[in-house]
Amino acid sequence: MVNLRLSKKNTAITDKFRKRHFFLVLIGFLSFAFLYLSHKNKKYC
Repeated sequence: MVNLRLSKKNTAITDKFRKRHFFLVLIGFLSFAFLYLSHKNKKYC
């Protein structure tokens, strides 16, 4: 919401960074969940 005050150029840069950041966070979360579930399964098995 605050980024609306910035110029279009800065908004485009932040948009690119935000997309990349979201992608990295998504990958990290998925890998963490996968490791957690595999560890949990090992514990029960």
